[in-house]
Amino acid sequence: MKTRLRKIIFRFLILPVISLIVLVLAATAILYNQQQRLVKLAIVELNKQLPGELVVGGSDISIFQNYPYISIAVKNVRLFEAKDTTGKTIFEAEKIFVGFNLTDILKQQYHAKVILLKNGCIDIVKDNGKMNILEAIHQSRDTATSTVDTTKALDLVLKKLVLKNMDISFFDKQSREQVHTHIDRIQSSFSSDSLQLDGDLQGAMVVDYIWPGDSSLLRHKRLETDIRLSYNKMSGMLALQEGKLKLEDAMFNITGTADLLHDNQVDLKFSGDKTDFRQLFAFAPEKLAKELKHFKYDGHMDFKGTVKGKLQNGKMPRIDLSFSCKNGWLHNTESKRKLDSLAFKGY
Repeated sequence: MKTRLRKIIFRFLILPVISLIVLVLAATAILYNQQQRLVKLAIVELNKQLPGELVVGGSDISIFQNYPYISIAVKNVRLFEAKDTTGKTIFEAEKIFVGFNLTDILKQQYHAKVILLKNGCIDIVKDNGKMNILEAIHQSRDTATSTVDTTKALDLVLKKLVLKNMDISFFDKQSREQVHTHIDRIQSSFSSDSLQLDGDLQGAMVVDYIWPGDSSLLRHKRLETDIRLSYNKMSGMLALQEGKLKLEDAMFNITGTADLLHDNQVDLKFSGDKTDFRQLFAFAPEKLAKELKHFKYDGHMDFKGTVKGKLQNGKMPRIDLSFSCKNGWLHNTESKRKLDSLAFKGY
């Protein structure tokens, strides 16, 4: 009886675990043998097509970074604006993890499912309507179509894109606007069929926005995102079905559409998620936010807005904002002074 019980346990519990371990080891061994060839193939072919130059410092295998996918870890990745590698880099990452499905590896079919960028920076400069990073990775139609056969060993069937501990900066030379962002972690997932692409974006970052006149309105603000969207491949319509943006302690809802086939025509609506003063003080400059720490406050706050118009060729869409407050009060705990019956409207 005990022998039979042991066989049953071995068959239904231990054997599947052993089989899974063997498969993982086999897939890891195959990917380990192929990694250098795949990375070299991808880099050589990309550098033939790109105006910029992509340089990597080596590669390795990671089993657990993108579990349940097995990943190639490409180290010290740098993208230069031109073929001259002595200039400033546009993009750097300590590691890029490219994850593959276990069954695909065993078939020696390398479809990249997950990409993770870790510990790096992206420096974007816009000059006369052109962005340096887009110019560096631009491919002509002729080269893009002629190299399909040579790169078919490594395909991009992306389901998830992750950025972790990345610094992104943007500078417009004409308007002098600057945006600096430190991303703790942002994850975007995708699902696609012949008609539609669905995706979501979740993560957190710290944002600084600087423009001529140097307002301190959006300096070192923590922004968190939870956005779900869909893209109709036939109509070119991008729909933001459900979105939440958290700026410091304030939460905002956002919905709308963008027509990508007709001058990026956007129609967005946003509103405050909670009707309290945190919506207003979320936009307060850092110095003022420190001064407000010894205040107690409450009241009914309403905040909503729309964005309508074209986002192309430097055009700015129309932005309407409206806000109001009633039954508000402020209490300065240091001076023991209080303001009651606060009410206002703004547009």
